[in-house]
Amino acid sequence: PLRGMEVTPAAGEVPTTSKRLRLLHMNVLFDNRDVAAVERAILQANPDLLSLNECHGPWQMRMAGSRALAAFPYRYLVRGGHDALYSKFPIRAAGTQWDADPTM
Repeated sequence: PLRGMEVTPAAGEVPTTSKRLRLLHMNVLFDNRDVAAVERAILQANPDLLSLNECHGPWQMRMAGSRALAAFPYRYLVRGGHDALYSKFPIRAAGTQWDADPTM
């Protein structure tokens, strides 16, 4: 579901000393209720991109307002699905850009 996504930092958004982006991918397991452990892992890794699997509606509701997700103003949540992509940089696909949207 996330195929074709492109994350493109604008000039000046990535420190000139590094051209790398840090990615954290997690399968949070839909029946896992330990949100605090997931938040700790995200905060510790401090990724530029965060990919979550099995984060269906209840997980998204549990993570709403999370300090760990506050660092990601750009997000793409697959509606009706179980995948989410969070980014510190704009996300684009097929000419569309998703911006910060607290209702997603």
